[in-house]
Amino acid sequence: MSAKEWYLRQSQRDRWIVIGLVALVALSLLYALVWNPLMQGLEQNRNAVVQNERIIEQMLASEAQVKALRGAGGLTLRQTDKAPYLLIDEIIRKLGMKNPDRVEPIDTSGARVNFSDVEFDKLILALGELEEYGLNISTLNVNRKEAGMVSARFRVDRN
Repeated sequence: MSAKEWYLRQSQRDRWIVIGLVALVALSLLYALVWNPLMQGLEQNRNAVVQNERIIEQMLASEAQVKALRGAGGLTLRQTDKAPYLLIDEIIRKLGMKNPDRVEPIDTSGARVNFSDVEFDKLILALGELEEYGLNISTLNVNRKEAGMVSARFRVDRN
C-alpha cells in the first residue's frame, strides 16, 4: 500500500490532521536547517564587524601617537665603538637574560644570535636597546614555547 492510498483511506478529519502535521514538520525543518543557521551567521558577522571597528579605532589612535612621537625628535642613538657581539653580550648580562646558545660575529659590523629558550619580554627589551645603539635587526625568527618563553634567532647589523 502506498502513502497516497493510505492517505485516501483516512477520514476527512484525519486528512486535515496529517496535512497540519506535515506543514508543522516542514516549517520546523525550514527553521532548523535554513532560518536559524542564517540568523546565527548574521549575528556572528555583526559581532565581527563591531570588533573590527574597535580594532580600527585603536589602530588609528596608535597611528596618531606614532606620528606625535616621530615629530618629537624620535630616537637618539647611543654612541659606542664596541663590536656588535660584545654589545649583545653586555645587554644580555644587564637584562639578566639566559646566555644565548650561539653568538656568531659577522665581519666587524654584525652578529647572528640563537636562543633556544628565552623570555619574550626580555628579548624585546634587548632588541630595542640594540637599536638604540644603531644596530638594525635585519632578520628575526621567533617560535613560541611555553607561556612567556620563545626560541629566537636574529641577525643584527650596524647602520
